[in-house]
Amino acid sequence: MPGDVSSQYVTALMLIAPLIRDGLSLGLSTDLVSRPYVEITKAVMRSFGAIDVHIAHRHVTVAESGYRATRYEVEPDASSASYPLAAAAIVGGAVRVRGLGRNSLQGDAVFCDVLEQMGCLVTTGPSDIVVMRRRDTPLRGIDINMSHISDLVPTLAVVATQATTPTRITGVGFIREKESDRLGDLAAELAKLGAAVTVEPDGLLVAPSDLLHGARLDTHHDHRLAMSFGLLGLVVDGIEIVDPWCGEQELARLLGCTRRNAGETHVTYRPRTIVAAFDVDGTVTDRDCVVPFMRIVTGARRIAPRLAARPDRLVSALARRDRDQIKALAAQAAFRNRRDDDLGALGAQFARAVHDGWLRNDTVEALRGHQAVGDQVVLVSASFEVYVRPLGELLGVDDVLATRLEHANGVATGALDGLNCRGPEKVRRLHDWVDCKFGGRSNVRVVAYGDSAGDRELLADADEVHWMTSDGSAP
Repeated sequence: MPGDVSSQYVTALMLIAPLIRDGLSLGLSTDLVSRPYVEITKAVMRSFGAIDVHIAHRHVTVAESGYRATRYEVEPDASSASYPLAAAAIVGGAVRVRGLGRNSLQGDAVFCDVLEQMGCLVTTGPSDIVVMRRRDTPLRGIDINMSHISDLVPTLAVVATQATTPTRITGVGFIREKESDRLGDLAAELAKLGAAVTVEPDGLLVAPSDLLHGARLDTHHDHRLAMSFGLLGLVVDGIEIVDPWCGEQELARLLGCTRRNAGETHVTYRPRTIVAAFDVDGTVTDRDCVVPFMRIVTGARRIAPRLAARPDRLVSALARRDRDQIKALAAQAAFRNRRDDDLGALGAQFARAVHDGWLRNDTVEALRGHQAVGDQVVLVSASFEVYVRPLGELLGVDDVLATRLEHANGVATGALDGLNCRGPEKVRRLHDWVDCKFGGRSNVRVVAYGDSAGDRELLADADEVHWMTSDGSAP
């Protein structure tokens, strides 16, 4: 049988071969394409007991052996992972795929190396891949033979439309016989957007073109085209995809697609500014900071008598377990009649101590990742601004939204501006900040980080949620 039509015919026969009497001897009349997919099949078969499998240039042999049950960990699908990795390349940002690393069996895992050639930064560990592109670093075109990673041609062609120099893809003439004509159909649909794509005998040439425009794109009942076209919704307004539900729906949801009627969808996702909002206590730091700061300001012996002077309100607040009222009473006891410049100096000193000793590594890594790609980063905290703002300056964040101490004539009154800077108040302040800076939420995607029940409202309001608990689950 021919080996240059599709490796799927070869792998299908290989999979049943251990159950065939006397096994299988398969001769190939042409060179084998997409060999990595055949090697994956061989590796999986061996894990299930079919160890006598041999792949030569134009010959595959499999002995009769049967299969045996085993425990097998399935890697993430490298072909499907190409879409979020491509999204990082197209828009700018960072994507991590866990479970897929340098030890992967899958040939398509090398797609991250292709993106690296185009200008992305790539980190590949034993069991994960991170692809990142700074938004001020343009993509550049490449010349590449994709005969061994042919399923990724539509993905790369879409990425290539955003490059500043031409991209030539070769070695893939055989993909005309896939679920669709993945050269002709792909080029025809991209041309509807204004992309400059030329079909060549064994591949495509994608040249830089002026600004792309919206268009109605047909998937030709090919899920690879549907997924790749979905990526265009990240950078081009007005993309309409006919029949995107032909096998892959999760990316459509990720990109913000909305189904209009049977068999159609309209991609409404627009490129948006990313705002990463981080809670402080327990999220950026690995402990609560409020009480230690109060102790520094007042001394442990001074705050208790001041609280005891308000027995009715304190007992009532404790009985109701009203944390906000307790915090307000404690703030009055701690900060009343303290000079603003004294508090400022203490806040800066405390922030330095927190920065040097209390930061949470995984959160700071996420924060630095957002900063590295140019996202807006804000601290949204119920803690006191007097030390959260200096901490934010040390971390280099864009702004701080925290509980402020009211003052008069350079002296703190002890009252708090925004008593309940917990759930709803955090959301309100973040909305006000986004409205002021970006003119509304419609062009902003909020990514929120929190660790406790006090952060539920903030995270519930976000477009993307990260619980910074030990297992990543909501407390």
